[in-house]
Amino acid sequence: KQIALKLHSRNQSIPLTTAEILKICNMSIYMLRRARRRWNKTGNVAKAKAIGRGRPRSLNDADVRSLLSLCWQQPVRFLDEYGQLLEKYRYNSVSLSVIHRAFIRAGISVKRIRKLASERSPEKIAEFIYHAAEYSPLQLVSIDEMSKDDRTYSRLFGR
Repeated sequence: KQIALKLHSRNQSIPLTTAEILKICNMSIYMLRRARRRWNKTGNVAKAKAIGRGRPRSLNDADVRSLLSLCWQQPVRFLDEYGQLLEKYRYNSVSLSVIHRAFIRAGISVKRIRKLASERSPEKIAEFIYHAAEYSPLQLVSIDEMSKDDRTYSRLFGR
């Protein structure tokens, strides 16, 4: 639309008729008139963005920012823990699905957070230390995992 308006109002060194401009831009005369009217009124050919459509979100931008800062500080929490922290610090009690959707919109995979949380469980760490203490240091072997298959579950996010 903006190109059509520029072609229509440009210097007439190479004259183009309105019909030729409409054919080049593949638009109707009515669309050109509306675009010209909107350009004269607002300085933009695009429609104004609709505000207030749909249901308001339960978490506003400040709540989502605080949720993401909590996630980056300690990513090993579960969704219900994030909900409790939101309720404690932001006075906003929301369901787990709302928190899940906020993470998805922010590009954070909840599956990855859950996997990290399950791997960093204090009970599992204590159990590993208990079983590893049964062996002497001479019995332990370090393995290089460079040839580990990428399709195995345990190396999905540990690259």
